[in-house]
Amino acid sequence: MFHNGSRDEGSELSDRLWHFANCEFNELRLELRVNGKPVELELKPLDLLLHLLRRAGAVVTKQELLEAVWPGLMVVDGSLATAMSKLRGAIGDENSSVVQTVPRVGYRLAVPVRSKPITDSGSWAELCLKTGDTVPGREHWRFVRALDVSKSSEVWLAEHPKTHELRVFKFASNEARLKALKREVTVSRFLRQFLDNRPEFVHILEWNLESQPYFLESEYGGLNLAAWTESHSGLSNIPMETRVRLLADVAQAVAAAHTAGVLHKDLKPANILVISADISKWQVKVADFGSASLVEPSRLRALGITNLGLTQTGGPQSPSLTGTLMYLAPEVLSGQRPTAASDVYALGVMLYQLVAGDFRKPLSPGWEADIVDPIIREDIAQAACGDPARRLTSAAELSERLLSIDRRRIERGQRDQARVLQQLAERKREQARLRRPWVLVAGMAVLVALSVSLLFYRKAFSSNPKLGAVAVLPFQNAGSDHAVDFLSLALADEIATQLSYTRALPIRPFAVTSKYTQPNLDPQKVGREMGAASIVMGHFFRMNEQLQVTLEALDVESNRLLWRDTLNVPAENLLAMQEHIAALTSGGLAPALGASALITDAPVRPSNEEAYDLYLRSDAISSDALPNKEAIGILQRAVGLDPNYAPAWSALSKRYYFEADYASGGQAMMQRSDAAAERALAIDPNNVTAGANLPKRMRKPKTCSAVARILRMPNLF
Repeated sequence: MFHNGSRDEGSELSDRLWHFANCEFNELRLELRVNGKPVELELKPLDLLLHLLRRAGAVVTKQELLEAVWPGLMVVDGSLATAMSKLRGAIGDENSSVVQTVPRVGYRLAVPVRSKPITDSGSWAELCLKTGDTVPGREHWRFVRALDVSKSSEVWLAEHPKTHELRVFKFASNEARLKALKREVTVSRFLRQFLDNRPEFVHILEWNLESQPYFLESEYGGLNLAAWTESHSGLSNIPMETRVRLLADVAQAVAAAHTAGVLHKDLKPANILVISADISKWQVKVADFGSASLVEPSRLRALGITNLGLTQTGGPQSPSLTGTLMYLAPEVLSGQRPTAASDVYALGVMLYQLVAGDFRKPLSPGWEADIVDPIIREDIAQAACGDPARRLTSAAELSERLLSIDRRRIERGQRDQARVLQQLAERKREQARLRRPWVLVAGMAVLVALSVSLLFYRKAFSSNPKLGAVAVLPFQNAGSDHAVDFLSLALADEIATQLSYTRALPIRPFAVTSKYTQPNLDPQKVGREMGAASIVMGHFFRMNEQLQVTLEALDVESNRLLWRDTLNVPAENLLAMQEHIAALTSGGLAPALGASALITDAPVRPSNEEAYDLYLRSDAISSDALPNKEAIGILQRAVGLDPNYAPAWSALSKRYYFEADYASGGQAMMQRSDAAAERALAIDPNNVTAGANLPKRMRKPKTCSAVARILRMPNLF
């Protein structure tokens, strides 16, 4: 008869010994015998067999099997097909007569099944571990809390009551988990001897593999990667540079294991531990080698280590499907044996999740939209490539790439600039060839255009007497958080740039207004000194996670308040701040200054938070030789992250010019200055600052400050 799950009441909770065809399956020990001989088989195919046995004779749908064997995970049908193929191979079911496939539905165990509860004296004892109890066999330690509990294993954090030292104890309650403990002990001993006790791996200190309860004892390696990020209020509050550097350190540790011939095979955030005193200092540790394999097990004998738990060598005859599905390489899911490239794939998935800011995100089609930085996007694509032949060759290569991101970004910027220079030269040669017959006509057209423009602006000024020169003063930091001091100049420069698109408003050069940084200035006195009709000023302060900015405009002659407004934005969201300031400037400030009808097309907006932050911070850096080099590096990073933000290119053009004329840059730096200005104008033809940068060598100023005054002028009228 078929066993279809109608067991006596209460037996559902007991482990059973199953007989079917010529096979015997011990549910307690997770042991499969075929023709009386034990057969090695992985956990997922065994779980699949158990579910079919419990529903013997009935059709079990694919969805039911996926939910039973991979609970809570998104799994493709290919994983189920792979596990089924391995199960059939183990029980000798080549013609699918034992486990029948029901097309487009699922599977059915089509042979008689007998079962009985396991009551032999060799049964595994239930663990029954509790917080506050002493650790069995290690009476000087007491359980603090459970780190992970399942039917077959438990992981606990324990503390020494006198020294308060922490340890981790991992217990096993069936044969498969005991084998994993043995494997972990073996690999840990091997890594310590082969790699000389490196700190990147969790050290196993003691173990009991001879009598129940079986356990291993290891050092406390800190919080796992996901928990560590949550302790810092989530990934979004951890700087991108820190996230990338963390993954680089993990890749270095994995690369070291690979040099010893150890494949981890289950890399994921839960198996990466982090100890840190603060957000800027940390030590990563790779943990849980219970699924690991050795490429050359013979090395164990050379070091005098017993081959515990490693009867499967990972060779082509026994490919492994151990590991967490989200991080398993496609070739492993399809049945191929894991390699070092499989671990690299898992590192690529974790890099994506770290940068995207969510450890729950799978690497699914369209993932590229979540990664703004083109350099990191390229690294993820190469590390997590579905084709192992086109994947990064090693974890060491991935680590080296991540550690050299700044250098690679600069090199890419230089290549882009060289390409722009080449295109510019070619375009100029072509233009020179085409314009020779039309030089005279073009000159006359320019004269006519200048005359018309001059007439237009005269009419504009005469028709609106309110319009006069505007001076935007540095904003005052009204709070105690000096980390945002750079906003003093950055906010004023942003507003002046926005107003420069209101062509009828003459804006006083920012290099002139930026010297008025003292608090409690007399706006009428300052306005008269600069010949300004209106003064724009304000203050800001940061409170917790919020940034409040207040803007106001004053009429110099009457000392009358023309306009005032306040905005509140998240302190870490500078893009939101820029968007609000742009809206307030065009929709409120400019009309109050009398130019509401003359606003041109809005400038190109920044799209990358980090790039815009770098751009703003560069404003506060001096144009002296050494600080100017620092500003160049910052702006190169900014345009690398956001290559379509014209003001950053314009600022970089100005910095290149300083380097060319007042340092050692020479002609090459002049060419870079022109190319950066050309790039800014190509993105935004209305960018007046970039337009002013191109002809700046027609009359060389005598001092660097004079150059700054000219190049800071956001409006030429």
